[in-house]
Amino acid sequence: MKGKGHDERLINEMEEATHVPCTTTSTAVMAAFKHLGIEKLCLATPYPLDVNEIEKKFLEDNGFEVLKCDGLDLVDIGILTNISPNVLYRLAKAIDVPEADGVFISCTGLDAMDIIEPLEQDLGKPVVTSNQASYWLAFKMARVGEPIHGYGKLLSMPRY
Repeated sequence: MKGKGHDERLINEMEEATHVPCTTTSTAVMAAFKHLGIEKLCLATPYPLDVNEIEKKFLEDNGFEVLKCDGLDLVDIGILTNISPNVLYRLAKAIDVPEADGVFISCTGLDAMDIIEPLEQDLGKPVVTSNQASYWLAFKMARVGEPIHGYGKLLSMPRY
């Protein structure tokens, strides 16, 4: 929400306070995009339009092209955390365009892990979610390199 570089500032603050390596979800997502070769993407969120625009700008300011973006226009966290994975699946399919290198389902409050692999098979391209990318980078930072199958291309690849 605070623009390009804010994730790096947060990481520095957390590392200074804890003296351990840290990351943020936005940093993990961008690292996942780079790892998967995603430069042009479609963005699916549960957020309202104004928040989508902020996230789109953040991604574009960091060198990624957002070809299409849509959200569910939700602000109530109680509803947000109870969105059916089927709704997320349909949203991700609806926003995909052929020229996109991948699809990003944004928001750590979503239950999207189980739809990643079926979506990738259906769309023929990588799907990244906020939680999946966060797990991937945390495992990489901890030097846990074994592939984890069933949750998409990102986690099924060795991490180092």
